[in-house]
Amino acid sequence: LMMSLAVHLRYAFLVILALGALHNIQAQTPSYSVAGSITGLAAGKTVVLKNNTSTLIVTSTSSSFTFPAQSAGTNWNVIVAIQPSGQTCSVANASGSNISTNVTNVAVTCVNTYTVSGTVSGLTGASLLLRMGTLSLVVSGGATTFKFGSGLKTGAAYNVLAAIQPSGFACTVANGVGTIATSNITNVAVTCVRTYTVSGTASGLTASGLTLKLTYSCSTGSCSTTRSLTAGVTSFAFFTGLKVGNTYAVTVQTQPISQVCTYC
Repeated sequence: LMMSLAVHLRYAFLVILALGALHNIQAQTPSYSVAGSITGLAAGKTVVLKNNTSTLIVTSTSSSFTFPAQSAGTNWNVIVAIQPSGQTCSVANASGSNISTNVTNVAVTCVNTYTVSGTVSGLTGASLLLRMGTLSLVVSGGATTFKFGSGLKTGAAYNVLAAIQPSGFACTVANGVGTIATSNITNVAVTCVRTYTVSGTASGLTASGLTLKLTYSCSTGSCSTTRSLTAGVTSFAFFTGLKVGNTYAVTVQTQPISQVCTYC
């Protein structure tokens, strides 16, 4: 019995020693912090930074930041999780691998951004798609104003286009091209007017090859479009919409095979 007790005590002592050694190994594993500077953050603004799973809220009263320490050998990657309103912040020296010392040179720089907006007139019913670079904006029928949500930095060029016209309307953009200075752009003007299509009837068409041509007045002087008709059709319509005041003429550009078509 005494011998059995001694054996058990010996094993218990060895387990305690092993646990103690493991604790020492864990305690000796070094950890390092990731830190840096922040410049340009406007008064009253905040920016949310993220490093792996750690998040920091940095205010305009701070000129530096430090993330909680992480274990040696791990990677770091500092990103802007939430941009401050009216500004864009970028990160330099943002990432690295196998950390083995405190990182102190992460640099966050914030600059002001400015929005592009304007007025809309004449848009009723259908929606209009505006585009500015890679940004798109759907303007609903009846809207009188628009504003792109993302801001642009000083020196950035902008070009607002009517990318997809609303059905039955033609929209033009004034003051849509320029370069951002140090203020919001508010004078872009989108004007939409009703358009009308040219259509008609066809009779006696039994062969293929008939092509009609629509010539109309436009901003460049004269524009045209064509429409091919197949055998048996009894009506046609040109897809191009014309504004009030546009002159137009429909002619036969190509006659069908073995037939002669006239128009009136």
